[in-house]
Amino acid sequence: MGKTKKGPKKGTSDARKRTEPQKTLNPFEVHVNRQKFQVLGRKLKTDRGLPGVARAKALKKRKATLLQEYKLKDKTNKFLDRRIGERNSAMTVEDRMTARFTAERMRAQSKKEMFNLADDEVLTHRGQTLNEIEKFDDPRSDDDDDDAFNPLRSKGHLDAEFVKDAHFGGGLLSRANEDGSKSRKDLIEQLITESKRRKAEQQKAREQTLDLTEKLDTEWKDLLPVINAAPKAADVERPKPDSFDMLMRQLKFEATGKPTDKLKSEDQIAKEEKEKLEELEAARLRRMQGISDQPAEVVPTHRSADDLDDKYVFNCSAECEEKMEHENDAGDSDQDDEGPDSDEDEEGDDDNEGDDEENDNGNEEDNDGESGDESESSDDDIDDLKYDSSDEESAFVPNGKKMSDAGEEDNSNTGKTSTKKTMTKREEESTNTHKKEQKSNVDKTLAIREDLKKRKELMEAARKELPYTFEVPDSYEELQKVMAGRSPEYQGVIVERMVKCTHPSLNKDNKEKLGHLFALLMQHLHDAAAADENENVCWSVLDRLVASLFDIAHWCPEKSAECIRQVLKEKQQEYQKKRKCFPGVDTLIFLKLISLLFPTSDFRHPVVTPALVFMGQILSRCRVESRQDVAKGLLLVSLFLEYTALSKRFSPESINFLRNILYLSTNLPSTQKVVTGAKLPAIRPIPPVKIFPSPCLSLHPTDRKKKSTRNNEPSDRLHASDLIGIEPVDDMFCVNSVYVSLRILSSMASQLTSLPACRPIFSHITPLLKTLLEEKWLPSKVTQEIQKLQELLQSINETPLKYLVATPKRPKALRLYEPKIEQVYTDGKQRRPVSREKQETQKLLHRVKREKKGALREIRKDRDFITKIRLKQQLKSDSERRAKVKEIYGDASNLQGEMKKLDRANKRKK
Repeated sequence: MGKTKKGPKKGTSDARKRTEPQKTLNPFEVHVNRQKFQVLGRKLKTDRGLPGVARAKALKKRKATLLQEYKLKDKTNKFLDRRIGERNSAMTVEDRMTARFTAERMRAQSKKEMFNLADDEVLTHRGQTLNEIEKFDDPRSDDDDDDAFNPLRSKGHLDAEFVKDAHFGGGLLSRANEDGSKSRKDLIEQLITESKRRKAEQQKAREQTLDLTEKLDTEWKDLLPVINAAPKAADVERPKPDSFDMLMRQLKFEATGKPTDKLKSEDQIAKEEKEKLEELEAARLRRMQGISDQPAEVVPTHRSADDLDDKYVFNCSAECEEKMEHENDAGDSDQDDEGPDSDEDEEGDDDNEGDDEENDNGNEEDNDGESGDESESSDDDIDDLKYDSSDEESAFVPNGKKMSDAGEEDNSNTGKTSTKKTMTKREEESTNTHKKEQKSNVDKTLAIREDLKKRKELMEAARKELPYTFEVPDSYEELQKVMAGRSPEYQGVIVERMVKCTHPSLNKDNKEKLGHLFALLMQHLHDAAAADENENVCWSVLDRLVASLFDIAHWCPEKSAECIRQVLKEKQQEYQKKRKCFPGVDTLIFLKLISLLFPTSDFRHPVVTPALVFMGQILSRCRVESRQDVAKGLLLVSLFLEYTALSKRFSPESINFLRNILYLSTNLPSTQKVVTGAKLPAIRPIPPVKIFPSPCLSLHPTDRKKKSTRNNEPSDRLHASDLIGIEPVDDMFCVNSVYVSLRILSSMASQLTSLPACRPIFSHITPLLKTLLEEKWLPSKVTQEIQKLQELLQSINETPLKYLVATPKRPKALRLYEPKIEQVYTDGKQRRPVSREKQETQKLLHRVKREKKGALREIRKDRDFITKIRLKQQLKSDSERRAKVKEIYGDASNLQGEMKKLDRANKRKK
């Protein structure tokens, strides 16, 4: 029979239950959570709490989690192999070793070449590069000097004999004791003499070695040409360089990057520019005074050995040179017959030269006369300084006779002949030296005159030059004095130099000066535009000044904007007086300037927005009655296009003006007549252009039969001369105006393609283009432009329109018969009805707040737990330390007691 499992005995479990004591709750540990309001039928799990049990559970949990993390803090028990390629199973062992070796080499190379900025620098030693030197051990190095200084050394150590004799221990003393004849002083002197002798021997050996090496070098250099000239045994073909060798050489000699200079700041650049202008102005002032910056060329003149510098001309001023020249000429004239005449001529020439120097603004006639006088005076001087041989002979004959008489008294024939020869030689030498002196004087006077002439030309050129430094004028009259008679190019240079000398970074007050200069330049532009009658110089002035005006507007934006606003206000008031007439060039030039100085893409700008409104008023109200009106209107339309290039705004005034120009270029105004009760045609002008009772202006050519305009090439821009004058409309102007209008319309159409209203904007342009194509007087270039514009408008018309559609609404839910539940509060407070979404939001916020409080509470408990753990560890370590200290003190006291016992025992024995 199989074994049967024995079950538990009956009554055992009940007995255990009876014997085990039942756990009873301590009523002091039970916490009752009271509620403000009792709700019937609501059961809560948190109505009773056990703080002690909960605290014990939390402590046990922290010991299992937080305590273990604290114990393992800053401890690791794992070794990670961070070598290259260990975690990459695709790499072989050789690949890993190669990668590690490459990384190590790169790390070492980067440390060496981190601060190596002079790779191209070649280091040399005594005329040879380090690569050419095979051995770096120079026999004349510092080590040899040390050895020579201390001959008792051998390979960095002292000799054994020297140590034995000289060191402390009795070497010298013992020898002195053994041999009484030599004292210690004598031994030390012997040691010194021996060291000097050894040093001299080593120096001699070194010099011999150097002499032999130099001799060997010279012999080797002498043998080199013989070795090179010797025939080779066989011509061995050298192997061609490998691609690796070529690449290595290329990388070796490749140019490396060099550090560049630090970029200068705007303040440093402005300071340097001002200093440069000041230096140039100082050089110009020196040239005006006749001082040349270039060193004068010294022409060497012949001087005899007997010259005592009696007539040497020093480098002095022009007046000094003229005075010395006059004295020299007067001294030479005493020997000639024509002295008085030459003196008068020279004085007259000097007076002419003085008058020419005083006149700064001399004409060409004065210069010619001056050159003629100088040529005449120079000829006179040369005639005066000519050599007269008769005078020399008469001067030297008496001396010769005396010498001959002295020779006759000697009564020797040989003496007479010798004296005659010597006399003739001396006379020839004296005459030659006199001629050379006269020639040198003439050369000096000519050189002085040439120098004076060059200086005069240099001074005149310096006076005509434009100054390099300018101060900002205080009034408009001072500015006009500076600008008077200057071309636009010079005016631009003057203003540019004013701005450079008054840069805001140089002084705090320079901003105010630049703002004042901006206002003066606005007045200057206005006067330049108003003074133009037949020439448009104001546009050239604007072109030259706009760069400086832009810089000033950048530095002083508030003052420049206020100044431009005041100008616009004045121009608007002037326009209100005339109303229907186009303004002059003095107004148009400021509208052009605004587009160059201020941003035109802003939605609202304090300067650009009023300018746009002003231009719109002009185009919508002014009548087109002359050629100048058409040119001014096209200029304003082009400015509108420039203003709206970035913002892509729609300008109805510019579109209407261009349409009117195309309308006036057709034959429609002349054919239409006023008919009572007749309907207006489909194509009609837009105000302010009127055709009834008669057209105000027609841009249609008058001579249609000759067809002279078809051969003309139209220009894509109008001239500035069309803005002024009273010239009538000619056929070429008609062609140019039509062509310019078509080009502007093409640019506007391509600019406004993104607008949804682009199709209706240009819808009334298409019929006019068809009418213009039927005209026979337009050149082929204009017809091509019309066709391009038609294609562009056709593409705009073909784009589908996006109609406005109402936003779809959500369908209403079916009405269900469900009770509407409303929350009723019995606390007596009146609450506003809140939507369900807001209620959910408030619940979430309340939950987040509650969770945040719980998290903070748990963090505080964790911090307290860690603090208690640290305190226990500190108390434990302190107690261990006290126990060790007590043990050490006890051992020390026992040892002290034993020592005292031994001392007492020793005393008893004694």
